[in-house]
Amino acid sequence: MSGLELVPIGTILGLLIDQVISTTIALNDVLVEKECFKNLSSYLFDISPILVELQNHELNDTPAVRRTLEFLKEDCEKAEGLVQKYKNSGKFYTILFCRRIANEMQDATRAIGRSLAMLPLVSAEVLSAISEKVNRLQAAMQNVEYVASHSSLAILEKLDKGIREERHDHNFRNSMLEQIASVGVPIEPSEIKKELDSLRMEKEEAAARKEKQEEIFLKQVIELLSNDDDVHAEERIRKQYDLISNLVEKSRIHNGMIKEYNASLCPITKSVMVNPVILCNGTTYEREAIEAWFLQGNTTDPHTGETLEDLALKPNISVRQLIQQWREKNQLLKIRQAKEILQSTNSSGYDDALRDIQKVVKENMDTKIWIAIEGLIDIIVLLMGISDGNLKSRFFQALLDIVERHSDNKNKAVAAGVLQHIVECVGLDSSVCTAAVNLLSELLQENDRQFLAIPEEDCKWNETLCRKLKQQHGAITFLVVIILDKQFSESSKKVEDILFQLCFNDDNMILSVASYRWYKPLVHRLFDGSESAKHRMMRGLLGMQLVEDDLEQLGEAGVIKPLIKLAMADDESKELTFSVMAKLSASLKTRRYIAEEGGFSIILEQMFSSQASPIIRESCSEIFEKITSNGMEFFTGSGVVVPNQEQISKLLVMLPIPSTPIGIRKPAFRALLNISSSENAAAEKAVATPNVISDILPLLQDSDKEIQELTLKFVHRFSRNVPIGITDFLLDDRRLEAFMSFLKDDSQPETQILAVGLLSNLQKNNQLIKRLAEFGTIPLLLNMLKRCTIDVNNNVLELLSGFTNPADIKMQESVVRLGAYPLLVDFLKSGSSTAKARAAALISSLSSSSPKLTKMKDQTSCFCFPGKKVTTCEVHGGICSLESSFCLLDSGALPPLVRLLKERDDAVKLPAILALKTLVQEGQRGANVLHQLGAIAPMLNLLSEQNAALIEEVLEILERVFSVRAVAGNYSGQAMKSLIELSHNQNMDDHLRAKAAKILSNLEIFSKSGSYPV
Repeated sequence: MSGLELVPIGTILGLLIDQVISTTIALNDVLVEKECFKNLSSYLFDISPILVELQNHELNDTPAVRRTLEFLKEDCEKAEGLVQKYKNSGKFYTILFCRRIANEMQDATRAIGRSLAMLPLVSAEVLSAISEKVNRLQAAMQNVEYVASHSSLAILEKLDKGIREERHDHNFRNSMLEQIASVGVPIEPSEIKKELDSLRMEKEEAAARKEKQEEIFLKQVIELLSNDDDVHAEERIRKQYDLISNLVEKSRIHNGMIKEYNASLCPITKSVMVNPVILCNGTTYEREAIEAWFLQGNTTDPHTGETLEDLALKPNISVRQLIQQWREKNQLLKIRQAKEILQSTNSSGYDDALRDIQKVVKENMDTKIWIAIEGLIDIIVLLMGISDGNLKSRFFQALLDIVERHSDNKNKAVAAGVLQHIVECVGLDSSVCTAAVNLLSELLQENDRQFLAIPEEDCKWNETLCRKLKQQHGAITFLVVIILDKQFSESSKKVEDILFQLCFNDDNMILSVASYRWYKPLVHRLFDGSESAKHRMMRGLLGMQLVEDDLEQLGEAGVIKPLIKLAMADDESKELTFSVMAKLSASLKTRRYIAEEGGFSIILEQMFSSQASPIIRESCSEIFEKITSNGMEFFTGSGVVVPNQEQISKLLVMLPIPSTPIGIRKPAFRALLNISSSENAAAEKAVATPNVISDILPLLQDSDKEIQELTLKFVHRFSRNVPIGITDFLLDDRRLEAFMSFLKDDSQPETQILAVGLLSNLQKNNQLIKRLAEFGTIPLLLNMLKRCTIDVNNNVLELLSGFTNPADIKMQESVVRLGAYPLLVDFLKSGSSTAKARAAALISSLSSSSPKLTKMKDQTSCFCFPGKKVTTCEVHGGICSLESSFCLLDSGALPPLVRLLKERDDAVKLPAILALKTLVQEGQRGANVLHQLGAIAPMLNLLSEQNAALIEEVLEILERVFSVRAVAGNYSGQAMKSLIELSHNQNMDDHLRAKAAKILSNLEIFSKSGSYPV
């Protein structure tokens, strides 16, 4: 403590004892939170005799002793300062801050204890005489813990609850005052007014200290305990408006402002004060400025220069009120100036005018009513309707500040038509839409109390304005667009809250929102609504036109989970549920959700159940079909067990039963085909079960054409693996005649393909082939070759192989006579690879019969009477023609066959080789023909390939061709090289290498004999 260096130690002890006694007496005068004040008083009472005893011991005067005594005196002064602070505070205030008071008194007590603990460390006499007392006392003081009284805490808790619940009714106020009275605080009207005035002053002090949290809390308590309800509050603000309005009209305006009062200027800063405080000599300063002056060590009045006896600062309420009045006059002036600008036709000043309005509102919440009185709400709403772009956004932002937490202004804005302008923002810039959403969210909330911090989850909605928004044309469109457009992610949460509120207990609204493609409220209703509400939601879904994107959104919104749950409810719910699921299953994603939620087993169970209604079974069949439409790959990773053999067998049994409704049979049939198309092992085993195919086949004659086609697809799928029962079925004339209708119907090319494909799988059955020929199948097939697609042609060509079997020459003659050969040649020239291969195979079959059909030249004529000269076939040595002997030379097929040898596909080259091989099948006459066609060189090239079957056939041809010396001589060099490489190829079969070596040996013999030049 500066200034005590020259004072004797005994005097310092005396001053300290006086301070302790003074503090003790002061502590006993406090009326609130008495316990902690009395405890400190008791401790100080015990300290006094210790200090007196120290004074009697005539302590050594050392710097350490002086510092300890100075610390004790300073700590006691601080404790007495707390006493004075709270002794002069209102009783309501001390209750509100009882926790803070207890904490501050606890800190003060512990500080005195710490200073007291230093005494044994600085004085040996103390240790020997009173150390035990000092140690006990300082230990107790340093470990002391004070808590606010239970009654004060109970009052505070009730106040906090009232603030959270916005309890502004008289009953709560009276109950609160009664509880306050129970702790000894008078509640007569005059006393209450005095206490509330005190709280208002404390609020202003908190604002001056920039303690925003304390300011807001005091504001809330004042509103809660005040009898100044909304009506009275508005009357008070209107009276203030009238007062300020009169003052503005009488004031001189300079540069757009009313000049400040001289008394409002701080002598130090020369600017208008924010927190005016008065010194002991009556001079007023800005608090921060004068405190900075004192911190520099000054003890004089900076304006007058006089020395100050007391440096205490007190709020100058009258000057503050004067400054507040000056500010309010300028605020009203700014409002009127903004109004004048907004009413003008020059929009360049609009932005500044709106900014001034927003600034005024933030400075003084009461000006919201002044703005309404001036008619600015109507003006702003009108202008936002004729503005666009950034200016429209600014109008929304300014109006938000004006209506925020003010129900009257909200109602005025809605009455002026602001809802229409908000919903008309669809398609505008994102900043405009965001500002519109923020304004709409505020308009719909009931949060009238200014500064009241309401948790978002406790927000209340203005039901009247919500109803008006529902009736506003275009409102739902605007809100749903905001949610679905990703650029509005920040606003979408607010819009979701709004839409959920609009949909609350309103099924029609929920369905209306869903029709705009936002489905969350509908899904929530399916989870939590009443049974009747859930039924309405499902009927609504059935009535909607849903595209793929809608179905995906419904799935993502979680619609499947409640539907699966409802699938196990009463029959009406089941029928609706499965009908909805059938509609939703049109989307792949939704089908996956159904499978993942365990719906697959439920669907199969209901589909097979004889107890389920036809509607349920039909819906389940439809869902089952759609789920399997992507094949078994759909179930990969879904955790769903694919249909097993037992389930597929049930399906196969159900299909042929006459009583099975067509609405179940068709989708179930399609589902079975979907499963079968995935090479499903369970399906293969189920179909292989005896009598399964036999039971299904009669459906080929079903009265429903689609069932016929589905049966045809199914039978075709398994005809290659289970042909016996199918063949037996078709050998019946009546059934075969019915089956022929598939082949004859040119309007159904897909069905023709299936029918031809089915028969091609059965073409090895000679009995069936003969019956087909008798029923006129061959000309039908040839007509198809003339006009059908590649797929059909491939199947037709394969089926024709059954009609060109060399064992049945009569059948071959029918095929050729009906004009097959030219068609086959055309396929050799321009067909697909498969068609070329099959055409070559058919020609090979026909050509192999030529030797049997060739007529030898008649040798019985006499040289005297020679017969007519007859040209013989170069290959067959007799009389040949295309129709009589299927002669290759007359067919025009040889050049394209030779060209096929150069194809890349071995499947094409092999049947071409076999067809050419028929030219040398009897003797060597065909060798010259092959040589002349240029067929031998490409054959030699084939020897370098890796296809053993192809090489073997080529070697057989070469063996016959090179037996003709005139032909062999033309290819000796190329042939020897190819044959040597083949005979030494260790990767080739031994018998092929041996055959190559044999041909090579014959060529070498020819070479050595000189029969032709090497």
